[in-house]
Amino acid sequence: MEERANIVVGVVLGIVLAIALVVVLVVHVFGSGPTGMLRALVHDGDGKTHEISLLEDSTTTITSSLGTNVIVVQDGAVFVSESDCEKHYCVLQGKLSAPGGQIICLPHKLWIEVVTDPSQASAMNEDAVIGVTKDFDAVSQ
Repeated sequence: MEERANIVVGVVLGIVLAIALVVVLVVHVFGSGPTGMLRALVHDGDGKTHEISLLEDSTTTITSSLGTNVIVVQDGAVFVSESDCEKHYCVLQGKLSAPGGQIICLPHKLWIEVVTDPSQASAMNEDAVIGVTKDFDAVSQ
């Protein structure tokens, strides 16, 4: 009898743990709803903000009065794949996949940030622009 009770308790605990794991995975992959999904906010030199989901791969060309950047989302990360700026430092900055960092193209006054809620949009982090010279056109944190 005691052995049977231990088996039942073990099965129930296993089911509870499996359900908890599924819930954690769903929240991690899909966020906590529309405001919990990761998005890239691309702020261009003309003052427009373009919102791109990180849930599916895509390529977006952003053209402003200052120039053109090609923004790619691949495997949940965003990066600049092409730019018509002189030094292409924005292309070399790598990928963003979580809130906190920025990709900045100074000649185009374009910057990218990752957020879970568009109302969390911030300003270009000018403190990150340290030691700017004429040979330096982009920064990343």
